[in-house]
Amino acid sequence: MSRTPKVITDRGFAVRIGIVSAIFALGISLAVIAMGFDSVQVTLPDEVQQVFPTPNSIALPQAAIGVDLDDAYTGVLILDGVELPEDQYVRILELGQLQWMPGDGQEFDELDAVNHSVTVVYWLRTETREAGNERFRWTFQTKA
Repeated sequence: MSRTPKVITDRGFAVRIGIVSAIFALGISLAVIAMGFDSVQVTLPDEVQQVFPTPNSIALPQAAIGVDLDDAYTGVLILDGVELPEDQYVRILELGQLQWMPGDGQEFDELDAVNHSVTVVYWLRTETREAGNERFRWTFQTKA
């Protein structure tokens, strides 16, 4: 004895399934778009091993700003067009690391909740600052 499959003839049920499926597909699409914007990849030059905050990220107003250069390099940081004073860095010369944090007595007490631009100017440690014509720029945003 053969059985015929049950066919749903309730149009209201079919419409509800269609609406739920469309909402689910829209949610998945929005999630994929959001992840795509959040994960913009930035290619670093060979001499720049890491920068922080991460390019295109959101950071706290008190966040450290820095760079980890190849061990043979050193450099300076320029934040929003202002070269940060040498005596305000935490520097590990042998590892090519350079870090600056806003705070009392620093160039900036804290970073305003806006987009920021950081440029690292770097050169070989065996050369002088005047040789520092290599640059890498990245941006990030602060939020309170």
